[in-house]
This record gives sequence, structure tokens and C-alpha cells, in this order.
Amino acid sequence: MRITQVSSLFFGAIIGTLCSSSALAQTMGGETAAQGLPNEIVVTAQRRGEAEQRVPIAISAIDDQALKTRGINNPTDLVTTVPSLSITQNVLSASLFIRGIGQTGGAPNNENSVAMYIDDVYLGTPQMTLTDFVNLAQVAVLKGPQGTLFGRNSTGGVVQFTTRDPRHETAVSFAAGYGNYDRIRSEFYGTTGLGDRAAIDLAAIYEKQNDGYGSNLTRGNDTFRRQIFSLRSKLLLEPFEGTTIRISADYSDQDGDAPYRPTSGNPQKSFLPNGAGAYDVVGNFPDYSENKNYGGSIKIDQDLGFADLVSISAYRNNRFFISLDQDTLPIPIADVTNLFKSSYFTQEIQLLSNSQSNLSWTIGAFYLDKKDDQDPLELRGIAATANGGFLQAFATQNTKSYAAYGQATYPVLESTNVTAGLRYTKDDFEITGRTVTGLGTVAFPQNKTSQSAWTWRASVDHNFSDDIMTYASYNRGVKSGGFNLGAPTAAAYKPEKLDAYEIGFKAMLFDRRLRVNGAAFYYDYANIQVQSVQQGFVLLANAAAATIKGIDLDATLTVTPNWRISAAGSVLDGKYDSYTNAVVFDEAGVQLGGLGGLDVTGEDTIQTPKFTGTFTTDYELETGIGSFLFTGSVSHYSGAWFQPGQIYRLPRYTVANASILWTALSELYEVQLWAKNLTDKRYVRSRFGSRGIGGYEAYAPPRTYGVTLRAHF
Repeated sequence: MRITQVSSLFFGAIIGTLCSSSALAQTMGGETAAQGLPNEIVVTAQRRGEAEQRVPIAISAIDDQALKTRGINNPTDLVTTVPSLSITQNVLSASLFIRGIGQTGGAPNNENSVAMYIDDVYLGTPQMTLTDFVNLAQVAVLKGPQGTLFGRNSTGGVVQFTTRDPRHETAVSFAAGYGNYDRIRSEFYGTTGLGDRAAIDLAAIYEKQNDGYGSNLTRGNDTFRRQIFSLRSKLLLEPFEGTTIRISADYSDQDGDAPYRPTSGNPQKSFLPNGAGAYDVVGNFPDYSENKNYGGSIKIDQDLGFADLVSISAYRNNRFFISLDQDTLPIPIADVTNLFKSSYFTQEIQLLSNSQSNLSWTIGAFYLDKKDDQDPLELRGIAATANGGFLQAFATQNTKSYAAYGQATYPVLESTNVTAGLRYTKDDFEITGRTVTGLGTVAFPQNKTSQSAWTWRASVDHNFSDDIMTYASYNRGVKSGGFNLGAPTAAAYKPEKLDAYEIGFKAMLFDRRLRVNGAAFYYDYANIQVQSVQQGFVLLANAAAATIKGIDLDATLTVTPNWRISAAGSVLDGKYDSYTNAVVFDEAGVQLGGLGGLDVTGEDTIQTPKFTGTFTTDYELETGIGSFLFTGSVSHYSGAWFQPGQIYRLPRYTVANASILWTALSELYEVQLWAKNLTDKRYVRSRFGSRGIGGYEAYAPPRTYGVTLRAHF
């Protein structure tokens, strides 16, 4: 695999910097070597608590302190810390990719190829990736298909969000912040005991950005504003010895706008006046979205002696409304509104061997009952003239999914373990729809399909010592198929399948001061689901096949008890092996290759940057008035294609972030100065084409900065 010059320099810099610094670390005394080391993070990558370094899976885990100092408030902030993760925002949602595997469709039934969980509850719509999560204790990114224990739609990997449990000791924390663009943010967290066997907490966030990054030069309003309100509460019950019950509920309401503008090759770009900024638009129709989520869950852990029985019951509801000037022009050509509604119930049962068992095993079952509505998508303007002036498209998909799985790990030798896992999943889909126009109503007959798949995991790991492990694995992951809400009469798109072959290592060196993890992988990817946008409808279709291969490397060095350096990099090479019918629209909105599509065989796969890397340093200075924690990070993205056809490319960029956190000697008060995108880099976060409209794009946020005050009682 060809490694670019910048990636070679980056990996060389990692090795050189860490090796020279580790030499410095070795000169320090043995007593000091035990101080200032990072806490060992416990993850649930195998649905049970295990030290991250003992799990034979490529994982990036971020604890609560790093989440705070690096300003990670929502999933889109993770890209500055996890190089193999990329998140791009399209018209309707944010799309997650891990190692080039992801999905760009925005309808709620087009579930992500990277599965997201919060407190073991599956987040089943792409719209749920847009909101902030409150009260986070940890985030873990599992790389590669997790088709056995997580199963549903974890082809690219899994992102696990874990919130704090309530405590019996009463504690309250407040935070208030202010930033440029007249941004205010406040946070609250409180916890207390309810007798000896119960505790409860409440977390809340409110944020409002009053000034936009740009302006709508036609309508006269600011653009790129945001407001969010979130609540989350958890009740912890321990009614009997060996029984733990967690009852959670949450609500979030986020609204804002993120309008698109024509690409440089789109003839409509001429409507933008000279001097218009990257965030200025001229559309006549309001660009606006509102995203409401709420839900609850009950998790019961019961110690049975020989095993642990876990039940996870959850209900979630999402309502997403968007108003979009799709043509981006000051005249009414294609003005779109869309209301998506999604609700679902999940039930999972797990039986896990206890920690004393020589054979570590897990068996389980999963059920999902989901309803997704397009209620409706409405098109007005010149594009709807032939439909009597307007078009409304209604559709409802019902999904039921059933799965059973098992996985076991056995130590075949004293330091060698073998793992095998298997999962069977069956999905049933039904869709109905109708269109209403100025000419009348057309109802479509019900469309049904059933799909099933086996997924598995096989791995072997060997521990050379307590601090050095190597592993090799073969995993199959499957992302479910379904129907397009925008085309309910069309045949269902097929599940996509990924066979992943991986070798890796995890090492703690120099008295555990240096942690180095690496992996090399080869993906055989079939029936890939890719997106096309056609006058407001976001449609998925299957590509034929692709191959993706790459290398991940991340390292953390504790130079001194007060100074830590982290670096990570990812190299990818992805090619379509056979893809003869790609739906591609040029910047003028003309379909390339005719109605049969464009042959893009041999081209780079989308969202597969050749290189991404991050470098972070944390230094704590202790003084007579408290401690100062200085954090700086740089992330680089080499660029990738957003859609097949090699027209719409996300260009390379390098972004720097920084913060200074002061903590009082009493640890009751904190003041944090922070800045993101320090150099005010203008870079595109999404860029794609649509039939008849052409190419359009949106930029990532400019430089933002502010101050946050915190108090703990």
C-alpha cells in the first residue's frame, strides 16, 4: 500500500518524538515512574468491563478529563482525537465513517453503518448523531465490524457513549461559558442518595449562539446559528444483594441552520455577489432545522452466581424537521421541507459468564420494533410546476429485527486465547406511501421484504507479558437493507457485507509510561450502500464491491508526572473493485454516464482519506494559587471524495485547538479558556451534487473561542 509523504513524516515523528522522550523517562527514578500515569480505562467493547489494553480490538477510548480539556461536546468533535473516524454533515444529518466505512443517507430508516450506543442503548437514526450528550463519563470508538456482540449496523464499528452513574454522596456542579458569535452555554449536574439503596442524578445543558457565521444576503438574517437544550436523569437502584437497576430518561431539542451554497463550478455561483464570505448565501427560502429526541431505558443486572443476567429495555423517539432552499438561489426553484418521525422499542437479554470462569462466554438475544415516517417531504417552486405547483411525498416504513448471538473466549495456552462468536439476524420491512400534488393523490401499494444474515468473529490473542499483547482476527459485519422513503415503490436496497482481516498489537512500555497500539487491516466490502440526491429525495443504492486496507497507530507517552504527549495516525487505501452504475451529477446537475450510471470501477472509495493524524500535548503546572493545565492539539485530514465520480472532493486541512484550564487548590472552582480552529481555517465539511440543481457545499465552523467557569459543591 502506498503511504503518502506526509503520513511517512508523521509516523516517523511519532516514533522519533516518543523514543527520545522515553529515553528521558527512563532516567527518572522508579518511585516517580508510578506517578502521573494515565488511568487505565475500562471499556465494554465485549459487553463486559475490561481494561482497554487487554481487549483484542482496535479501540480509541477517551475519559471524562480528556473530553473536558479537548472540548468534546458531541460526536462531531471526536474527529480531532480519533484519526480513523471522520464525520461529515449532509443535508439531513451527520454521517460517521470509521476506516472508510460509513453511510451518507439521511433518512431515519437509513441507519448508520457505524452504530452508536449510549449506556448500551442503540441510537437508531442518523439524526441522533447531531445532538450534544450530557453527563458523559467516557467515549469509546471500536474500529472494524462488531457483528457478533453488537450486530445491528456496526459494519464500520461502534461508538459507545457512557454517562456517569449517580452517587450516594450529594454533589452539585455548575458551568457557565461565553464565546465569540455571542455564544452562551450553561451546564448543571446534581446527584444525591435516596436512602442506602438508591441514588439519582440530573444533568442539563443549554447553549445558544446568537450571531451567525455569515448572512443570507437575500433574506437579511444570520446563518449558521445553533440552540440546544438537553436533560438527562438516571436512577440507580440496588434493592437486593447482586441486583442493580438503572432507569434513565433523556430529552433534547436542538434547532439551527446550516445552509448550502453552490460549488465553484456550478453556474448558480454567479448569483453570489463578489466579496461574499464562505458562510454567506442568497437563497430565498428559509434554511432551518429542528431536531427533538427523547427516550428512556431500564437496565437490570442480576448476579446469578454462575453468570450475570442483563436485561436492557429501551424506547426512543425522534422528530426531525428541515426547511431547505435546495437550489440555493434567490428565486423559488426547489424549496423543500421535510418532516421525519421515528420511534422504536428495543429489548436485549444477555447472559455473561462470571469472572471466575475459565471459559469467558456471552449469549444474548436482541429485538427491535421501529417505525419511520416521512410526513411529508414537500417540494415547491419552479421544479414542482409540472405537479400543479407542489408535491408532497408521504411514506412509512415498519421494521422488525430479531437476533440471537453467542461468543466465547478460551485460554488454549497459558498466555494464548482463542475467541469465536456467531450471530443470526432477521429483518422484516414493510413500506407504504402516497404522493399528493396539485393534480391529485396517488397511493402506492404496500412493499415488503425480509432479509437475514449470519455474522461472526474469530480471533486469537497472545500475551507476551502483562503489558504486551498481539492479536489476529477475522470478522464479518452486515448493515441491514431496507426501502427508500423517497421511492417507496422501488425495490429494497440490499444489506452491505464486510469481511475484515486484522492483525494488531497493544503495548505498555518503560514502566507503563509509553502506550503504543497499532493495527493493520484488509477489508473486502460488498453491496455498498451509497447515496444520491435527486430534487430533495435522498436515495440509497447498492454499489458492487470494494477493497479497503490500512494501518492505525496511536501512542501516549507520560514524559513526566505533569507532561503527557499523545499522537495517532491512520493510513487508508480504498478502491472500487466493480462499480458500473454510480449515480453521479456534475456541478451543473447533469447525470454523468446516462441513465445507466457512471462506471467508477478503480476509483477511490468515498470518505477514505489517504492519511489522517492528530497530535496532542497536555502539561500541568502546579502553583500556589492552583494548577494550570495547558492542552494543545493539531489534527490533519488529507482529503477524500464525498461522492463517487471524482467531482466532489473534501480538500485537505489542518486544524489546531487549545485550552488552558485553571483549577483552584480546593478543586471547587475551575476557569477554562478554549479555542477551536485557531488559525481560522476555511474548509469544506460536505460537498455533493443533485439532479437539476448541481453541486453545492457547506463549510465547517470558523475559529471559535471562549471562557468557561465551573463550580463544584
